[in-house]
Amino acid sequence: MLFTTFIVCLAFFPSWSSTTTIDEKAGILDEGLKALRKMTTGTGDPFASLKDFGQDIGKFMRATSSIYAIAEKNPPPGSDEYKMLNAFNTQVSEIMKKMDGDDEYDFYTGLKASFKEYETEVTLPIEKMKNYTDMIVDPEIKKTESDLRNYRRACTSAREGFLNEDGASMLKNNFSTYEEASKAFFDEILLGRGNKDIWDLATGDRCYIRELMVRTTFNHRRIDSFVKKLKNQLKDLEYIHENCAKVYATGIYPNFPANIILVLLYTPKWIDESMSAAWPVIHNHIFHDQIRNLVKQPENFDRKMLKKASELTSSILNNTGITNYKYEMLIVKAPKKNFQFHFANLTNNFYFDEGDFGFNTILVRRPFNYSNRMDQWNLEKKMRRLADYADELKINITYEMKDLYDSAKIADIAEGLKNKLGSFVSKNGFQGFAIARKWEKTPFKACSAIDDVQFSYDSFSAIYNFTYQNSGNMLQHCETFNFYFFS
Repeated sequence: MLFTTFIVCLAFFPSWSSTTTIDEKAGILDEGLKALRKMTTGTGDPFASLKDFGQDIGKFMRATSSIYAIAEKNPPPGSDEYKMLNAFNTQVSEIMKKMDGDDEYDFYTGLKASFKEYETEVTLPIEKMKNYTDMIVDPEIKKTESDLRNYRRACTSAREGFLNEDGASMLKNNFSTYEEASKAFFDEILLGRGNKDIWDLATGDRCYIRELMVRTTFNHRRIDSFVKKLKNQLKDLEYIHENCAKVYATGIYPNFPANIILVLLYTPKWIDESMSAAWPVIHNHIFHDQIRNLVKQPENFDRKMLKKASELTSSILNNTGITNYKYEMLIVKAPKKNFQFHFANLTNNFYFDEGDFGFNTILVRRPFNYSNRMDQWNLEKKMRRLADYADELKINITYEMKDLYDSAKIADIAEGLKNKLGSFVSKNGFQGFAIARKWEKTPFKACSAIDDVQFSYDSFSAIYNFTYQNSGNMLQHCETFNFYFFS
């Protein structure tokens, strides 16, 4: 009930009456300016600021709902209303220029063709009508009755177009509740786990936010830029709507402000949870795309190219999905014969991909607060402690492996080590553990190394590893084991 009342209250803002004093009028406009400045500053987090935007837009709407009434009277220069309107427009123009120029990053980059329809149907009509409205409410421009008639026609055209009953027609695939929208999106994300190509998710009925996420592989900076653009367009829509509403005695559509508020309420939450849902499928998709693009041939262990693929992946993933994570990668060549691999982990911050393109890969994300030095210090302290623990494990595992190395299954070796030394994976210990096993085809053949590449985001590697070998004899093949511990 409170939510409904909140929307209804926003939907009906009275313009001032003939008895409203000049000080009262100035107070309403000043309140609108304060709200607009607050919408401009935000929190630095575009998703959070979009939520806050809905709390301030009502005050701005109240101010903009009244300026047309002043402008159409053509107040004489020097009058109180002329000065008040001129000061209001000047400050609004400065604030809006700042909003429009805040983000120099273009979310359209590389997507012009895909978003041509959005540009044509949404961006350009809003910009054109906003410029027209700016002219109409500018007290320094004398308006004739013909000018006002033409503006009314433009409002009528807008009413039949982007100022329609749906409120914000750029948001295609409308759902009646947030739950329906999120379920539909998550169902699509799950398709990405199967054989369906991720780009197929962007076809069919157009949903521009979803399409932007998919085509940019959930690039946070791109979505960030889009949210800022959406915020500005919603602000412009309200500005246009409230001025056009004065053309009609009953307004254009009384539900329009309420629908804008619904967009402001649901969109940030939908984006937040959608970006969270990107892990791990989207991140792994990016990782393996880099491997395929650089290595070219399956099972071709090119150490230089694999390192480069890991470095490129890391830079991309820093802007993928939810921020404040850093990423580490392990790539192990996985021959189809004479090779086994075992992996165990404690949290959902790991993703293991087996055998794709001839490699086993483990992708690790680590919560990391870029601005908090204490968090960084605690992480470094933990990693030093686990590095000492890894050295201790190397000694103990080497001792125990003489009785376990010839087990038929690598899972039995892992279980045997756990029984003798305790679990390596725990809340206060390592978060993940892996063993790679490779043996030669014939006895007496020298052991060969297990090919791998590790990538860490700084000098404090969170992946510790060591190698154990048994040289074999006339009845046993030489075997090589690589142990990996993930802090």
